[in-house]
Amino acid sequence: MKPLKPPSRIGVVGTGRMGGNIALRLNDTGWNVEALYDANPTSTNILSEQVGAVIAATLADVTDLCEVIITAVSDDAATLAVFAEKGDSLLTGAKDKLFINCATLTPAVHVEAQRRAQANGAQAIEACMAGSMPQARSGTLFLMCAGDKDAFERARPLLEVMSSELLYLGAPGKAAETKALVNMLMN
Repeated sequence: MKPLKPPSRIGVVGTGRMGGNIALRLNDTGWNVEALYDANPTSTNILSEQVGAVIAATLADVTDLCEVIITAVSDDAATLAVFAEKGDSLLTGAKDKLFINCATLTPAVHVEAQRRAQANGAQAIEACMAGSMPQARSGTLFLMCAGDKDAFERARPLLEVMSSELLYLGAPGKAAETKALVNMLMN
């Protein structure tokens, strides 16, 4: 598939501190943030007005409305829930969609999320973030990415507006392993 270019329809799942600032950054740089979803929907009201996005009622609605979905959810369990194999899920109608998983997760969960996406005809990569809210807002995150190389190249233009440093590390799970090592060394 061809690399993304603005104004591709972007969905953001997990609109807390990091996801919300990513949505604002993408909106500011010409990307079309089409849909937002959060387990706490009231947290998306102001963000929805700021970026002109709809607040999706379901995860499946996000997938239906968007060609690219960025997830920035809280943990492993939340990630497995949004990529559930049954019930409401981002995987509903996921063929040809691109998932960019930015949450801090165990490597095994990144691998499983990518497996589930591919089993449903979608592409997925992990884009583990080093940085905090100011970097997410200004597009100066350090992104450690892993997964399918074609998916990474497709996502590259979007990832470049989110980051000042972009690193591709190979197979699924490798970015999460690297981020864990970086966190261990810095703490």
